[in-house]
Amino acid sequence: MNSKYRIQFQKGLSLPEFINRFGTREQCEEYLCTVKWPQGFTCKKCGAVNAISFNKGNHTVFQCSHCHTQTSLLVDTIFERTHLPLTIWFLAIYLIAGAKTGISSLDLHRKLGVNHKTAWLLHQKLMHSMMEEERKNTIGGRIEMDDAYLGGKQKGGRRGRGSENKQPFIVAVSTDENTHPLQIKLDPVDSFTIKNIENWTEAHITPGSHVVTDALNCFTGVERTCFHEIHTSILMSEEEKEEHFKWMNTILSNVKTLISGTFHSIECHQYTFRYFGEITYRFNRRYNLKKIFYDLCYTAVNTAPVTAKQISAL
Repeated sequence: MNSKYRIQFQKGLSLPEFINRFGTREQCEEYLCTVKWPQGFTCKKCGAVNAISFNKGNHTVFQCSHCHTQTSLLVDTIFERTHLPLTIWFLAIYLIAGAKTGISSLDLHRKLGVNHKTAWLLHQKLMHSMMEEERKNTIGGRIEMDDAYLGGKQKGGRRGRGSENKQPFIVAVSTDENTHPLQIKLDPVDSFTIKNIENWTEAHITPGSHVVTDALNCFTGVERTCFHEIHTSILMSEEEKEEHFKWMNTILSNVKTLISGTFHSIECHQYTFRYFGEITYRFNRRYNLKKIFYDLCYTAVNTAPVTAKQISAL
């Protein structure tokens, strides 16, 4: 079976399986304990490994048997200070991780049975976790790379690259020896300058990679650390475009379709990077749909907490 059908027909985590495994608070907490303390409970203050536990509100609190310091299982995670039951968080993780084309906060609001504001904040926090995880990773090998823009022309505004209603972003796709896509990067930038591309390349692309771009001058910024292959788009035939930029164009088209189809639009461009983080996180783990739920649980536990005020201000 070729890679296309291997991805499409693989088994994910079924809803009955999820409910059976994570249908109660106790089951969710037990799993989070194994993620947060894989070697067993360890007191952050004194290092002791024994504790007693008791209920406090919707969650369990652990008290160190040695120094009596109390800590919540949710402290130092994306769940910190939440008033929602863990079963709601786990269901949200399941829905977001398994949504191939994404899921809107309005849809989450309906499926989770919470108000829209709560669903939006929960979604943004989980997307923040996905984005932070993807920022740690680099891509390498052969990479197709291009400039792109999100948004349209405002009434009375400027057209083209200078439009004040457009969010510029980089799309990059690493491919294998058969030019099949491996991983992607989608990152907003302030503008397409040589310096911005140079900084972005150093942060996100493995040195020595083979980067393929069009002739836009800013892409010479990759040359400090990578081999640069340039093709002038207006001089290429359709066959040449297919050969050199097939997956970059495919991914870009899919991203724009996903945003318009699932989210309709992203009115606040200050949040664009989180939506891109979610798309990237899910795409880069598409070869194991069953594992992506567990990956996102791990990512959420290992992401520093952010408040609602920080989410709105970022």
